[in-house]
Amino acid sequence: MTPNVLVVLTDQQAATAMSCAGNPYLATPALDALAARGTRFTRAHCTQPLCTPSRASMLTGRMPTELGVTVNAGRLTGVPAEQQLGRVFTAAGYDCGYAGKWHVPELAVPAGVGFRRVHGESEDGLVADCAAFLAEPRDRPYLLVASLTEPHGICQWARGQTPPSGDVSDVDSAGWPPLPPNFAIGGYDAELPRIAQARSPHSYPTAGWDEDRWRRYRFAYHRLCERADAQVGRLLELVDEDTVVVFSADHGDQAGAHRWNQKWVLHAESVEVPLIVAAPDGRRGATSDALVSVGLDLLPTLCDYAGIGPPQGIPGRSLRPVVTAGTPDGWRDTVYAETEWEVPGVQHLTGRMVRTDRFRYVCYAWGRHREQLYDLHADPGEQTNLAPVGSYAGVLADHRRRLAAHAAGIGDRFTRFVPAADAPFR
Repeated sequence: MTPNVLVVLTDQQAATAMSCAGNPYLATPALDALAARGTRFTRAHCTQPLCTPSRASMLTGRMPTELGVTVNAGRLTGVPAEQQLGRVFTAAGYDCGYAGKWHVPELAVPAGVGFRRVHGESEDGLVADCAAFLAEPRDRPYLLVASLTEPHGICQWARGQTPPSGDVSDVDSAGWPPLPPNFAIGGYDAELPRIAQARSPHSYPTAGWDEDRWRRYRFAYHRLCERADAQVGRLLELVDEDTVVVFSADHGDQAGAHRWNQKWVLHAESVEVPLIVAAPDGRRGATSDALVSVGLDLLPTLCDYAGIGPPQGIPGRSLRPVVTAGTPDGWRDTVYAETEWEVPGVQHLTGRMVRTDRFRYVCYAWGRHREQLYDLHADPGEQTNLAPVGSYAGVLADHRRRLAAHAAGIGDRFTRFVPAADAPFR
């Protein structure tokens, strides 16, 4: 039988911002329950830690650079509408609904790419409108995407504004979580992101914050994640266990790691996202450390469950085999991510990431210490940059080659910024 499909997305939720991921400073019972009946992926990555580029990837299965969408604006190009998620499923006979945050500006309404708008951007009434959509009489399966706004409200909170879901009540300092273990700025920290940070006080109003302010930030962030979880729980109550359910987020949040709020940087807290897949034929309560690119893999995964041939030429892989039986032989050994800041008067505020099993390599376009290499087995907090360490020259060269080949393969002009494999540390 062709299954119904529910995709739930949150905004700016880090992979570790779930109690089922071992975080003791918040409670996410809905996501914990979903993980208990599905597979939780522990190494899932977004294609870019920014709303619009990441969401454009999820709609198309392509990297942001390929789409021409690398900031929170721009025109999605290079992928015909009929190859995008909503049109693919509509053509296959699905009733496609979209509720909540959209954030792909050039596609003004989801109807432009095959979705019926079930609910607007606000979360007020979102669950009720989703329930009405699901209750409609139909003789065909549905695909419903429910896109929540929290915990993105931490951006407003950091500026002293009210998050969309309302104020966060503070507690005594004893109730604030501790600083993250990697709160300190590590050695050989890249200059380019710090320039963007210093010149963007609206996005990064954290200059001069003391440790207590950062702890309050983390407390508020966790409460907003809990609000999102409550919405997830209400949505899950609307569907039965025969429904294929996918939960993820567009990107994470640094939450004080490396003294950084928001996203954009290519550290784990920004690029690693939660991902849970629950399906009738899937394992229950499983975890997978398969390297996943949500923006590339979501579309082929949903197509696989629906029995639809994916658009030709997309590079992602279906996660269904992993959910059903574990990581198959020959699974990918590398994922990639991109970033770009918009700062008036400053050009080429861009960077790229290569993640392999053991290492994360980051290359920014310019600036001191523009390359970063972290041994994630020995240094999961990414505090020690190994790029200038001579004994890691071979590892650095390997990751430079991988990035150069990937960028060339997708027509990414960042190739001009990738050092030669044997070049000295930049």
